[in-house]
Amino acid sequence: QTLGRSPQCAVRLSDWWVDPCQAELRWDGEAWIIRDLASWKGTFVDGARLSAGQTHALQLGSAIGFGRADPDFELIDGSGP
Repeated sequence: QTLGRSPQCAVRLSDWWVDPCQAELRWDGEAWIIRDLASWKGTFVDGARLSAGQTHALQLGSAIGFGRADPDFELIDGSGP
């Protein structure tokens, strides 16, 4: 699923600091994977900014921020869809 401000994103985030196409979130069969979509303002996991195109496997309790290091979300359930 894509996340961002754009109407084309599956998950729309309305905050002004979020890029139109910010990140992608997917289940790989074992974990939730987040990938920054070369966002201008950055995607952050536990306060660390992901590089453009970088993927990161989320862990239970991972804090995720879009456009800023302050977390907007936290992974509270690591099971698949």
